[in-house]
Amino acid sequence: MAKFKTAIVKYRVLPVATGLMTVGMAFPALASESGPSVTTDVTTVMSVLKSVVSIFTTFPLNLYLVGGLIIMALGIFGRAKKVSH
Repeated sequence: MAKFKTAIVKYRVLPVATGLMTVGMAFPALASESGPSVTTDVTTVMSVLKSVVSIFTTFPLNLYLVGGLIIMALGIFGRAKKVSH
């Protein structure tokens, strides 16, 4: 826990590998189960995600999304540049 707090205080972000590990560890549990309930759950999650993403197809919202992603990427690369020097 101390490593997380140190990373957040020092870099203002969570370590990426930890985030990917958390996401990666969730899928084997779903894949190990079999039956129609898993398929139904995955279908429900996919339909919810599709409806959320469809919000960003309208004109002003898609610009906000792209702008936010660009600002986030520039911030990450800027912090990485400061850390490397």
